[in-house]
Amino acid sequence: MNYPVNESVRIIPGVGEVAQSALERLGITSMKDLLNWFPRAYLDASRPQPIRSLPYGQLAAVHGTVDQVETRRSRSRGVPMLEAVVRDEAGSVMRLRWFNQSFLKQKLKPGTKWIFIGVANRFQGETQMLSPLIEEVPRILSVYGQTKGVTSKMMRGYLDWALRRVDLAESLPPALVERNGLLSKAEAWHGIHQPMKMADVQSARHRLAFEEVFWFFIRMALGREERQQEGGIVISAPLDVLREAVAGLPFELTAGQKRAIWDSVQDMRSGRPMTRLLNGDVGSGKTVVAAVLAAVVAKAGHQSVLLVPTEILAKQHAQSIDALLSRLGCRVAIWTAAQKDGLEGADIIIGTQAVLQEAFSLPRLAFVVIDEQHRFGVRQRQVLRRQSTQAPHILSMTATPIPRTLALALYGDLQVSFLRDKPKDRLPVMTYLVRPGQKAVVHQRIVTEQAAGHQVFIICPLIEEKERKEAGGASAEPALFEILDEVEQGNRERKTVLREVERLRKEHPEYGVIEPIHGKMKAEEKRAVMDRMAKGEVQVLVATSVIEVGVDVPGATVMVIEGAERFGLAQLHQFRGRVGRSSYQSYCFLCPTLMAPAISGRLQVLVDHGSGFEVAEADLALRGPGELGGSIQSGLPDFRMASLTDLSFLQEVKEKAEAALSEHFEFFKNHPEATYSKNTGGLE
Repeated sequence: MNYPVNESVRIIPGVGEVAQSALERLGITSMKDLLNWFPRAYLDASRPQPIRSLPYGQLAAVHGTVDQVETRRSRSRGVPMLEAVVRDEAGSVMRLRWFNQSFLKQKLKPGTKWIFIGVANRFQGETQMLSPLIEEVPRILSVYGQTKGVTSKMMRGYLDWALRRVDLAESLPPALVERNGLLSKAEAWHGIHQPMKMADVQSARHRLAFEEVFWFFIRMALGREERQQEGGIVISAPLDVLREAVAGLPFELTAGQKRAIWDSVQDMRSGRPMTRLLNGDVGSGKTVVAAVLAAVVAKAGHQSVLLVPTEILAKQHAQSIDALLSRLGCRVAIWTAAQKDGLEGADIIIGTQAVLQEAFSLPRLAFVVIDEQHRFGVRQRQVLRRQSTQAPHILSMTATPIPRTLALALYGDLQVSFLRDKPKDRLPVMTYLVRPGQKAVVHQRIVTEQAAGHQVFIICPLIEEKERKEAGGASAEPALFEILDEVEQGNRERKTVLREVERLRKEHPEYGVIEPIHGKMKAEEKRAVMDRMAKGEVQVLVATSVIEVGVDVPGATVMVIEGAERFGLAQLHQFRGRVGRSSYQSYCFLCPTLMAPAISGRLQVLVDHGSGFEVAEADLALRGPGELGGSIQSGLPDFRMASLTDLSFLQEVKEKAEAALSEHFEFFKNHPEATYSKNTGGLE
């Protein structure tokens, strides 16, 4: 029996409640989600290398016979260590070590033949591998992102079952597949998950890239068609209202803000529902643009909703927008899962996804502002549409800037506003790359800034050490990055939020009040910490990426990012954007735990470029075509296969999608792929 792709993953043998919950954390609920969970890397065990010519520091596969194996206690780590000596066909030997995996002794019997995959190094005159993977069959091994309860090996098993038992039906018109020389959908899924040779991966990637871009533009075109059929609410407030809203601001708007506001006002007076993308850098004042427009809408007798990703930001935006607009008589309310204050008669509602998930009625709704952290598409627009007499105007704000050429390639048929300038009183954040062992400069800057009454953010990649262990467990397949960590850094200390707070309180009491904030804290706990930070009661805030977007603490002038190599450039730029939000000079210190040339070269981009648009361009260029993984930054479609740097490919597929839609409109309009989307940038 072949199961449909929308069947639950629970039908897979071995997927119980625990595994199902773990898969859900990865966004995998259906067989289709599973099949679209593409490998993050490949390990080629089909081509063994002789031990004597292994390249040190690089991933390699060795076919070897076990000579001897023993278990003892590691003197340096104090944990059980399994040690094996293996020999290849040429007679060269290599020593292998595993920590906390004594159970492997039952498998690695002397005389047995295995394939060992890992990173070789030289230690005490011998070639060795730490924690290599063990395989029986020479094949190309797909490596998947994993979480607590589901390892990469388990994922391979689930996918093997799915590829044999699920109906891998074609999702594109057969004529389109044949005309463009594409693999079938079934061939592509097999080729990406179980390639016989690396050329299979490239062919599968091309087919999957074509498909995801094709459906992205189909959804965009269908959304455009739907909007053109709808009547918009005419916002006819006198221009004096706009002048009053702008004149009373405690600062001067930038040229980009003025243009974005004016263009949006014109859109909302046209009688068609506006769908505008506000593409701006960190700190360029996107929220101010939204606030002024919401005031104009309120004066015309209508309501606005501003959707934000977290309750912390909802409260922060409510306070700042109320301070800007209360003089105009605009009433601001908060709507989150935990808080619903002042909804009755509110002109502007600041809310989280709870606004889309709960039954409500907003008959005066005319304007929706969407933070791009949200997945906001056709279904979400329909939810809001049902609460209003006509389709609301939509302003979609990017969390990080999208390069102009890419924005026009993806969204060129929409209204796009660019905010490049920052308020005149803002100084560029001075950014430094700090090598391991050179942290004294960071300490001196913290002391200097605190003496001036300023505050500090410190970012750590993890909350606590057990977080990494929970990601896979003792038998989990180590990611290449973790293997390289072991080889290059040994048993180095990893910065975690809780450990760093404990260390700083002990070693630097002069820093004052030091508090943690992270995603596992309750919402009210996070709000309390941020309130104290905003009031100046906390001098140093040690955080995970929970403060990545939108947090506004003008008194903070120092950003220290530990383990900087573990974050993407767009995310690092977001962190940097948490400081430099006042007229004070601010500083950002990038503190990687590894300093390989590739890492330092990538981080140097932040040192050389203060503009988010320039960082985004460099980010795209560094990633380049053919990289696996999700979207580069919020606001972009979640292309898993297509390269956002290949503008000619995007344009080519766009033209083919629009031609196919004009030829077979009803077929595409009713196709399941026309609504299935993890993220299309919020603008379909």
